[in-house]
Amino acid sequence: MGTVVEQYKYEQKKINHVFHYTSNFTDLQKIVRLGFIPSYCKEEIGNDKYLTPMVSFCNIPIVEVDKYMRYGKNGIGMSLTWAKKKGLSPVIYTHDNSPYQSILGQLSLLKLQFDLDEYMDNKKYNFMGDDPNSLFALDRVSLTYKINLKILQFLKNWQTEYQGDKIITYQEREWRYVPNNEKVDPLIKDGSLIYDDYLDKKIKPKPHLPNFPLEIDELSDIKYIVVTTDKQREKIIGTLNNRFKEEETTRALITGKLSILTASQIRNDF
Repeated sequence: MGTVVEQYKYEQKKINHVFHYTSNFTDLQKIVRLGFIPSYCKEEIGNDKYLTPMVSFCNIPIVEVDKYMRYGKNGIGMSLTWAKKKGLSPVIYTHDNSPYQSILGQLSLLKLQFDLDEYMDNKKYNFMGDDPNSLFALDRVSLTYKINLKILQFLKNWQTEYQGDKIITYQEREWRYVPNNEKVDPLIKDGSLIYDDYLDKKIKPKPHLPNFPLEIDELSDIKYIVVTTDKQREKIIGTLNNRFKEEETTRALITGKLSILTASQIRNDF
């Protein structure tokens, strides 16, 4: 009699949403009406500090949403399908011995080696008259510059400090939206004239980039909304009714395709 080998298929748990937090309920209402507005946020990788425009989300189970409410007591969970359609991407987590630590320095060297701004504007180099080998080298430097710049925009320390406590950011499974528009400065380095201005909320209050919203196209893009009180729940339903159709909102809530929860419900019921 032959032996029977049982094979077990391991299925990963699917988290089909990304969650964004906000501290102000009126900001939550604005997100429903206008979409997510990017702002310049500070990153510190190794000894380098810089700002990059973004909207951040956590790809975490709904049962864990309460753990990260230090970022805001209100939240909105968007479908992962929407996130991928809109170009959101998981960040790259890094640490002291990570090979990504020196990218900002490499970026500065590339900028010094060639005047990339003039090259991109086609003001200095004539493709018909210049040395083809020089142009080829310039193309490679330009491509390397763009790649390093994009990587920098998606770097995140795996551990950081938040209000005096050590935070393992790696557990947040951050996804990030970074606007890709030539009118938006992709990186602002520490020491530049406007770096400190963006850190001062009085000089440049958030959100910084109202003209470049990350839009919510359909009600079905929203899976969860978290508020702090029952009264806020009623208000956000009104906001949804105004942004979409009232029948559509009612149907989504009845069928469970959209859930509006309070923080205490998540804490006690999940």
